Amino acid sequence: YYLAKNNYATAYDFFDTYYTYTQPSDAMLPKVAYWATYSSYKLGNHSNTLKYIDKSFDVVDDNDGAILQEYKCRSNLAINDVKAYEEELLKGVRKYPNHDYFFVNLTDIYCEKRMFKEGLTLADSLIALNTKNPLYWYSKSKIKLAENEFDKCIEFCDSTIRRDSTYTDAYYNKGISYLNLALIRQESACTDITNPKSKEDKKAIENLYRNAQPCMEMVRKLEPENKERWGRHLYRIYMFLNRGKEFDEIDKLLRSN
Repeated sequence: YYLAKNNYATAYDFFDTYYTYTQPSDAMLPKVAYWATYSSYKLGNHSNTLKYIDKSFDVVDDNDGAILQEYKCRSNLAINDVKAYEEELLKGVRKYPNHDYFFVNLTDIYCEKRMFKEGLTLADSLIALNTKNPLYWYSKSKIKLAENEFDKCIEFCDSTIRRDSTYTDAYYNKGISYLNLALIRQESACTDITNPKSKEDKKAIENLYRNAQPCMEMVRKLEPENKERWGRHLYRIYMFLNRGKEFDEIDKLLRSN
């Protein structure tokens, strides 16, 4: 009754009491544990969520099990048990690979800790299960970008885009990789205009900027309101390629703040 009324505090008290004072053989206990977990999570009481959550998995299917596992991860993070949070994310990836929450957050941790080998191994293990999921390929591009392996990043961005032509982050990573490659080439370019290598370097740099252009323009198309993300990059591209009309438009747009 109280659960149906969204009175989670009172509902939890009844579930908790039932579980505490009922015989362990009672067949209702796993269901009671599930509703106690649900009520405490809705209340933001993470300690009570963790109290009963392991007893709840026996009465749920894989879809609800994945949600419970996410509750478990979020609750461990909320109480600042970082070790348990990471362990439960890994368990979630292994048991519920189709529930992206676990993979996304674990990959972020691997990138933050520069555990690139672990991140790539994780992505490859999931690609082996489902090669069509663009998220797994994108994660590899993200890791390669963090490692400054820009050619590999572009390769995995292309793999992502082949599976999802509207994957904004893949276009962004690809564009950034081309811009970084252009910067590296500029820093080592021959400055002696009488040397044939000077012309060769200039052409190579221009090609890198041209390759970056459609990537960043696609980011703009997919996220038109997020000009903080694509504005300065398109400004740089249009300026280098001497695209007067496009440069004037982006210049006015950036100044409009």
